[in-house]
Amino acid sequence: MAAPFGLRQTTMYSWQVEAAIASVNSLLPVNIRLRLAPAWDVAAARVAVSPRALARGAGPRIVFTESPSPRVLTSYDAARENCTFAGAERIPVFLVDDARLSKSESLFVPDGQRSIIVNADSLSRLWERLGINEMFGGSASEPTRIHTALVTVLLLHEVGHLHFEDVGSYRRPEPMKSVDFFRDSDQIANPEVRADRFAIERVLAFREGSHVCFEGFFGYNIDILAGDLHRAIRGARSAFEIPNDPFGAFDGLPKPLLLRKGSYSHPDLDLRFMCMDALLYPNDGTLSELLKLSLVRDADQNH
Repeated sequence: MAAPFGLRQTTMYSWQVEAAIASVNSLLPVNIRLRLAPAWDVAAARVAVSPRALARGAGPRIVFTESPSPRVLTSYDAARENCTFAGAERIPVFLVDDARLSKSESLFVPDGQRSIIVNADSLSRLWERLGINEMFGGSASEPTRIHTALVTVLLLHEVGHLHFEDVGSYRRPEPMKSVDFFRDSDQIANPEVRADRFAIERVLAFREGSHVCFEGFFGYNIDILAGDLHRAIRGARSAFEIPNDPFGAFDGLPKPLLLRKGSYSHPDLDLRFMCMDALLYPNDGTLSELLKLSLVRDADQNH
């Protein structure tokens, strides 16, 4: 399948992205019809340990079938390592490496498309910038489970854009309101905040997903995945907060300009992960600190 806009496709980091796709699919409940599928040649990357053995890859083989049911039905064939989604909408994930993409374009939904683009060239910089290498070991050449977990979180955000039928990932920056921290995603107007809230809802409600393919293929419990996602989010927040001290916790000098890059927008990962972490841990005081720095508007403030 050709990538949108003629972008050059690659298999760089295909194992991490394919595993992240399987993780995302395991977190989506039956009433959300979207399911991700790699758009690159996954068969070419599969390896057999012996001539008669089944060639294994980074995730189960994904099969889509039709179904009259309003709910997505998921089944797993362990002998063939096939994960079948009946009645789901297939969302292709393109893995590309193209100089036409900027460094800030890591994962996004193209305008007017029902697909996701992952810029493989940006992933190593993303893992470095968000502290995954330093905090959890590994590297871009030897990624760990937490490297995959970070990609999973970002893919969940893009699924949120598609679920709410946003035009694409990139919109005009808008302020975040304090009331959005306490609303369900379908009650939030800001598309970026809504997509991040959607991602966190899926992490918090991980038991509501269909786990049969994930647990059947990877051989470990979905609780381990949920723990990895929490660690990736908190790690990404800490990678910025600890060395930069935006709230002045260490020197008593708040630094709001470190996070004030216009407003809450798709490329502003520092503020986004700060807010996602606050949604995961609502009682740790982050919201009050964001309000003090005017990074989040109080409910009674006007636009």
